[in-house]
Amino acid sequence: MAKAKKKAAKAAKAAKAAKKVASKAAKKVASKAAKKVAKKVVKKVGAKVAARVKAKVTAKAKAKVKVRVKGLGTGKRSGSGTKAGMTPAWAAAQGRFVWHDMMATDAAEARAFYTSLFGWQVDEINMGPFTVLLLKNGEHRIGTIMPEPSLPSSHWIPYIAVADVDATCARVPGLGGKVCIPPGNVPKLGRFAVVNDAQGALFSPLTRPADAVPPPGRPSPGDFCWDELLTTNPADAARFYGDLLGWSSECMPMDPPYWVAKQSGSDVAGIMQMPPDAGHPPSWLPYVAAVDVDASVQRARSLGAQVLSPPRDIPNIGRFAVLADTLGATFAIYRSAR
Repeated sequence: MAKAKKKAAKAAKAAKAAKKVASKAAKKVASKAAKKVAKKVVKKVGAKVAARVKAKVTAKAKAKVKVRVKGLGTGKRSGSGTKAGMTPAWAAAQGRFVWHDMMATDAAEARAFYTSLFGWQVDEINMGPFTVLLLKNGEHRIGTIMPEPSLPSSHWIPYIAVADVDATCARVPGLGGKVCIPPGNVPKLGRFAVVNDAQGALFSPLTRPADAVPPPGRPSPGDFCWDELLTTNPADAARFYGDLLGWSSECMPMDPPYWVAKQSGSDVAGIMQMPPDAGHPPSWLPYVAAVDVDASVQRARSLGAQVLSPPRDIPNIGRFAVLADTLGATFAIYRSAR
């Protein structure tokens, strides 16, 4: 009897232990199953979340592209042959000079000189660490004075309207030029870059916002009216700009030879051999329209300018003079004979 009880107790104890082991095993199996199910759920939910995030990112990217196209006129071509978002006036301005920046080692001095000489008005734009001086001729915006005290010398940089700044810059290295500042956006100005041509002259391709006021058809006194490239190799320069901007060029029978660059049949710029004693690298020379070249030169001289080439006539073309302002930046004054 006692022996039977002892066996029964031992069996009960073994059963209890077996039950405990079974319970642990069941929990382990259940845990594995739960983890497997949870993994599937997470994967499924994660895919949905990822798809949702991707859709949002794609939508934002598309929205940015739409804003860029609308603001800068760099979209697909429309049926009219102009870029979507680009007004006919800006489409007609492609390949032409539409803006000029004065890179000034002393912005206050440049402001005093040019406002006194041409009567330009100035709007100050606070950019945080510095102030940009927006130049206006009457109500027409023509460029800026940029404070650049660290530059070795002051100079003008012309801007040429293009339909797509990025595409233009992509072609520059293959033509022998260099992109000095890659494409970027400037509020209200548009998208621009700074480029060296094959001989080293600086200029900026520019895409203006669609709502920007287009340049006037005929310049008024005080407007920039012409740009002339002084370079070491006029023929190569003419090829560079022709390949990059679609300009055609005609070599005039002058001494020295003078190339006239054309866009859609209209004259847009001049190209000529720079004097051997120029003392500066190849560069663009901006011309400002004046009522009286001689009077403007006298006024400039009284303000401290240096006369590099005194007033003279080009038969059937006009009268001009070349000067250096008080900071050494060169520019020309011109009156058309037409």
